[in-house]
Amino acid sequence: MPLIGLIIQTPTPKTLSLNELIEEAKLNNPEIRAAKARHEATAKKMSVFRYLMDPLLGFEFGNDMQIYSISQEFPFPTKLASLSKLAESDAQQAFEEYRKKEQEIIAKVKKIYAQLCLIEKQIELTIKSKNILNQILSIAMRNYSLNKNPQSDVLRTAIETAKIDNKLIGMKDEETIMRSKLNSILDRPVDSNISIITDIEIKKMPSDLETLYAIVKENQPILKSFRSALKSADISLSLSKQEYLPDFMVKFEQQVMGSQLQDRKFMFGFTIPVWFWAKQKNMVNEMKAEKKMIEADYKAMENMFLVEAKEAKIMVDKHKREMDLFENSILPQVEATLKSSLRAYEVNQVDFMTLLDNEKMLVESELEYYQAQVNLFIAISELETTVGTELKNE
Repeated sequence: MPLIGLIIQTPTPKTLSLNELIEEAKLNNPEIRAAKARHEATAKKMSVFRYLMDPLLGFEFGNDMQIYSISQEFPFPTKLASLSKLAESDAQQAFEEYRKKEQEIIAKVKKIYAQLCLIEKQIELTIKSKNILNQILSIAMRNYSLNKNPQSDVLRTAIETAKIDNKLIGMKDEETIMRSKLNSILDRPVDSNISIITDIEIKKMPSDLETLYAIVKENQPILKSFRSALKSADISLSLSKQEYLPDFMVKFEQQVMGSQLQDRKFMFGFTIPVWFWAKQKNMVNEMKAEKKMIEADYKAMENMFLVEAKEAKIMVDKHKREMDLFENSILPQVEATLKSSLRAYEVNQVDFMTLLDNEKMLVESELEYYQAQVNLFIAISELETTVGTELKNE
């Protein structure tokens, strides 16, 4: 009887770009979802201040008489509008906190993405180094068979190859850890298979600091949150001054004797702020002091972000110079040196240690170049977090 085999293929995971990773983080990251929920909850408070206090129903019973009443309190007309504006300002602060958390998570995604790209390059370069060593080993074995080189050249090459194999294992382990961290940020199972496009794109940043300073002042979520807090302080100060104004109350009362309706009463009353020199005055002074405190904190925070923007811009320029130096000067020279050494070693014109040093120099230089590229990418990401928005290519 023939056997029927069933082959089940595991679907290949979609390869995600950096932008797709960021969008997934914005949608699924628990910290972002929590910040968004806080903003939505705060926004719901706005509707509360659009309504009056609940009316009060009263019932009194005694002998054959009953008294039924209903009363309603009314704040001074401007108070409800001010309370609604205060709730709106608080909601705006919560929204800026949500944006701040979103930018923090995006920066984490970019950093892990850059580290994964670097690990991929390290693995690629290490394999390339191993191939070069195999080429050197082939030359060394041929020359040894012809008594042109000592056996130590062959042994040393084999030792260096074994070291490279051990490095590759360590790099694979580091890559696994980075992917687990990325899965955690995206709220995926930690051990899920995630495939990404490891291709770093370097943006061109604004060349002058004044442009960056303007972007910071306009877009930094923390500064915008402070401006909303200042608006709230102004509204709170206005509300404290409105405490000098009276609130109102109307009341309707109906007496019932037996089954007969008796006297009907209407009442209108209002509060009198008789303790204004102590109670209301202190409230106003407290709100004035709080507003001054927020103004001072805002100025200190603005200065801090301007300094951070300058520092981040300096780091961007530094890593850009490093990358250009390796790309345009160091790497071409080191590659030419190694090629020359290989040809010279074949004809026994260069000793083995010089050749090995030149091979290491090339790998180390290429690693430093990609490290500079990743450092530049991360520095740009940190600059964007500082200014509070994504910077477009010039």
